[in-house]
Amino acid sequence: MLDIITQVFGYLASVLLAVALLVNSDVKFRWINSAGCIAFVV
Repeated sequence: MLDIITQVFGYLASVLLAVALLVNSDVKFRWINSAGCIAFVV
């Protein structure tokens, strides 16, 4: 079960980083990118 949760967090982090690259605003990019990086660390 823990493996599945870890995989979901990894995929979520990847999606957040991909979405951050599509954002035009620098501030939104930094916030979304930070959230994705934190999700990778967790």
